Amino acid sequence: MIKIKLRRNLIYLLIYFICAFLDYSVLGLVIPSVTGFNTLYICIYLYPIENIIGGLVVFLYQKYSIRKKEKTQYFGIKFNNNKNKGASDGKFKIILLVFFAAYFNFYRFIFYAFVKNTYINFTMDLKLTTIQIIISTIICIYAFEFKFKKHHKISLIIISIFLFLSISTDIIYIIYYKYKLIRVLMLQYFMSLFFYMGYSFNNCIEKYLVDYNYMNPFIILMLEGVFEFIMASISFIEMDPFTPFANIKCSLGLFIFLFILYTLLQVIVNIYRIYCNVIYSPMARSLVDYLLNPIINIYSFFATEDFYHNVAYFIIIEIISIAISFFGCVFNEYIILYCFGLERETQDKIAERAKNQFQKELNDMSTIIYNNENDDDIRKSSTIISYDGFGLEI
Repeated sequence: MIKIKLRRNLIYLLIYFICAFLDYSVLGLVIPSVTGFNTLYICIYLYPIENIIGGLVVFLYQKYSIRKKEKTQYFGIKFNNNKNKGASDGKFKIILLVFFAAYFNFYRFIFYAFVKNTYINFTMDLKLTTIQIIISTIICIYAFEFKFKKHHKISLIIISIFLFLSISTDIIYIIYYKYKLIRVLMLQYFMSLFFYMGYSFNNCIEKYLVDYNYMNPFIILMLEGVFEFIMASISFIEMDPFTPFANIKCSLGLFIFLFILYTLLQVIVNIYRIYCNVIYSPMARSLVDYLLNPIINIYSFFATEDFYHNVAYFIIIEIISIAISFFGCVFNEYIILYCFGLERETQDKIAERAKNQFQKELNDMSTIIYNNENDDDIRKSSTIISYDGFGLEI
């Protein structure tokens, strides 16, 4: 038996997914094709500014809402408002952790700008996002004392096996079709894998700073933006971010509209990314990155030149992607499997057992009270009959 569990707070994860899809999949392709403008180089400088602006706007909104209404309607994180708790780590360690979180987030721009990832197919790169759930789980087990339950263990083992099969299949077909470029492709492939591993560290660091040091996540976002801007300023020596503006081939009005829309979507994506990472977990947030890979694979096979137009390659990767997406949902308890005891340690079953135990104790207490009340009534209504000095109570 399979049960699909949808929770009300999934709206935040849905908004993050929609904005990320529009940002990376639609506008990321529309702007270069329509305007001739390469967003990569300017984003190296624009992305840190978006982090600073997004974090500052939400932080000020929280502060204003709490002052006026004593609570926030959106982005309210209750455990951050406990003034009696202080940071678990020193300021130097916190700053160092924020710096590493910023570096792991900024690495992708350096990678795509300098390594020039032009040979790896889009879907090949996208499949590597699955490594996030594996790395994040390992970090959370040792750093957060994450309770690794049976359905987590089985799901992660299956995901790891299928990810290994996916990587092995990609390498085989890279060797077969692109043997002359094997060194470049392998370098880019494993640097992409390293990026997603580093991105997992970024998510876990943010989660750690919020849960153990009680930092506001949007302050973390602002500080990351500051460090990323410093890194971007250093990289300015190697590249000129304003060169792509000379290649614009559309009207100025259309370019300004698309550029503003792109910037706003980036801000929203950054806000919801760190928020979902905090209220869920790094494993749940990463689910969005690979959940729809099966659908993207189908589109890429029929609409582009992905999979080298090899049907066998496409079918193998499609089966692997479906399995990974399915067990990613099982891991995060959006799908519950009622077999081999995999449902026993899910949140729903634990809550159900707790509710049943509470109801049983409540019934036992009611029975005791009822019996005590009956005993009192019997005592009050009892009659004593005396016979030759002996008393009989009835």
